[in-house]
Amino acid sequence: MGKTVRQQRNEKADLLTKEREKNRKLRELVGSQLVEITRLASVNGALRAELSLQKAIAEGKVTRGPFGRKN
Repeated sequence: MGKTVRQQRNEKADLLTKEREKNRKLRELVGSQLVEITRLASVNGALRAELSLQKAIAEGKVTRGPFGRKN
């Protein structure tokens, strides 16, 4: 094997290693973003339910009561 062939092989191997590291970091980022999306979807669902209840109260379709309150 000539010197230039070895050099090209080593450069390609280094490039491949760098790209694999980039891919690993991007996969970690995607995983963390999926966790955040799941959390936000849960919060969004709770807020939608609360908004629906508030709209119903405002329109007089639901009256306030001691639902779950300890008095």
